[in-house]
Order: sequence, then structure tokens, then C-alpha cells
Amino acid sequence: RHFLVGGAPAALPTIEDIYAWIFKIYSAAKMSAECNIIALIYINRSLALSGMPLGAFNWRPVTLIALILAQKVWDDTSVRASCFSSICPEYSKDQIKRYEIAFLRNLEYSGAVTRELYTRYYFELRDLFEMANHGHVFPLGVLTQKRAEQLEISSCGFRMQKRRKRRKEKKMRSPG
Repeated sequence: RHFLVGGAPAALPTIEDIYAWIFKIYSAAKMSAECNIIALIYINRSLALSGMPLGAFNWRPVTLIALILAQKVWDDTSVRASCFSSICPEYSKDQIKRYEIAFLRNLEYSGAVTRELYTRYYFELRDLFEMANHGHVFPLGVLTQKRAEQLEISSCGFRMQKRRKRRKEKKMRSPG
């Protein structure tokens, strides 16, 4: 449960730490609740594709970037990187942009979320919530058919948009 950095131990976050971090971002950015589920999908996909472990020193930026990307896919309007750097002042606008590019590479630029995948995560989270909260009702409703279709369309469009961005990045990095 502890990692050493420069000889000093760093504790893994508690559930309360994680909740407080996500809630701070979620509420300040006025995200829709569905963004949390999409962000979880992105985190799991990134970890699976990259083989990168989630630990004491990377869980915050990974979660932040997953939430940012989820908001870009799901919400009609998304918050700019400069606003996220004011919500999370420990990260500059440039750091957030670099983290976003790295995270997108880990995702292999795949932001697509099918309704089946979203639904599976939704019900797993709902079951965990209700078990932990002794039968209290999960605060997020099931996606309607129309919203599920919108999710698939917008998340597939996200993939294409990021491919164009990746080509543009390569051109900017190549000499002359």
C-alpha cells in the first residue's frame, strides 16, 4: 500500500481521497454524471492497452485526463484545458495537454464507447453502489435508447477527430 520515492513512502489513496478528487473536478466543470462512467471505461482501456499500473503517483492525472476526454465526448460543451488547470492548480495547461496526448496514445486514439460497454459498466457500478450503501438507489438512471445512440455516435466521432489531431502533431514535430 506504500511506494518509495526518493526514500520517502507515498501512500495509495483511500476511497475518500479518490471520491473527493473526482467530485472536485466533476462539480467544478459541471460535468454530466455519465462522464464518470465513460472516464472509468477510458481508464480501464488505457491501463489494459498500455500495461501501465495505476498507482500513488499517477492516479490523479490519469483520472483528470479521463474525465476531460469523457466530457469532450459526452457533454455538449466541454471545459478548456486552461479551466481545468484552475480547477487542479497542481497541473499547468501545458501539462494537461501533454497528459492528454499521452493518454490518447495509451488509448490508441480509440474513444469509442458502445452502448453495450457503457451498460455493462453502469450495472456493475450500480450493484457496487447499492451493496456499499445498503440498498440506496443509484443516483444515475439508465441511458435511454436515444442517449445510447448519441454516445456511440459522439465517441466514434471523437476517434476520427483525434486521428486528425495525431496527423497534425506528426507534421508539427517533423523537421522542415
